[in-house]
Amino acid sequence: MISAKDQGAGQKWAGMSRHQTPRAELPVPKERKPESTRSRPSGDRVKCRGKSVLSPARMTSQPKYLTHGNLEMRFKPLVDDQEVHKYCPAEFRFLEACEFYALFKSHHGPAAGLRDNRFLWMCHADAFLMAIVSLKDLIDPRPTFHKNDAFQFLTVMRNITVHQAAVAASSPLLMINKAVAISVGPPQPHAPDHDEPILVADRITSALADYEAKLRAVSKGIDNKTGLPRTLWDLYGKNVIAARKWNAWLASQSPTQIALSAVFLEVIQFIAKETGYAVPPLP
Repeated sequence: MISAKDQGAGQKWAGMSRHQTPRAELPVPKERKPESTRSRPSGDRVKCRGKSVLSPARMTSQPKYLTHGNLEMRFKPLVDDQEVHKYCPAEFRFLEACEFYALFKSHHGPAAGLRDNRFLWMCHADAFLMAIVSLKDLIDPRPTFHKNDAFQFLTVMRNITVHQAAVAASSPLLMINKAVAISVGPPQPHAPDHDEPILVADRITSALADYEAKLRAVSKGIDNKTGLPRTLWDLYGKNVIAARKWNAWLASQSPTQIALSAVFLEVIQFIAKETGYAVPPLP
C-alpha cells in the first residue's frame, strides 16, 4: 500500500524522463532596490580594495569639467580641424605647447577665480612642460635651445614635475609660492578671489641644491673613457647649472620673483624666434 508521502513523491517525479534527476528548489532572489533608492555610504563613498573612494556614480553625476563658475572650459582651440594636417610634427608640437599654455592661463588668475582650478592648472602646466621641452627631439638638425637659460630651467622643472615644484608642502623641491588673493567682505567683481603660481628665487636655490644631491646619489655605472663611477648628475647636471644661471638673474630682480606664466611665455617666444614658427593668439 502506497503512503501519502510516497504518493506525493511520485507526483513530483511524474513527467520526468529516466535521464532526468530532480533538482533542489532554488531560493527566490530578493527584490533589488532601484539604483536611485539604494543607500550609499556617507558622502557618496564606496569601498575599493579596502579603501574608501568616491563613488563612480557620484563622479559622473556632476560634470564639473564642463564649466567652472563663469569660465567656459570648452573654448575654441588654437588650430581649426581643417588646419591640423598642414603642420610638420615639430610645428604641431609647438602649437600643442601653446594650447596647453592657453589652458594653463585660463585656469588661474582673476578670470578663473577659486573654483577648484588648482589641479587643472597643474595638469596643463605639466603638459606644457612636456610638450615644449620635447620639441627639440623633433627638429633635425637638433636646435640649440639649450643655450637659453630659461629653457634649461623649464627642462629641470619638467623633470621635477609641477606637483613637487608647486604644491607638495613637504617637498624639498618646492619652487613656487601660490599667491592666493582673497577679498574680505562681499564679493568684489573688479578684484575676484584667485590663485597665482609665482616662482621665488630663494626657493629655487634650495630646490636646485636638493635636486643636485638627488642626482649625484643615483649611480649610472662606469664611464668608459675615465673608468670612474657615473651618476645621474653626469647626464643632467648641465641643465641644473643653466637653471642656476637663470635663477641668479631672477635673484637680482626686485622683487625676486616672477609669475610662472611669464616664464612659459618667454620660452614660447624664444622658440618661435629660433624656429620661425608663428605664435597663435594667446591669452
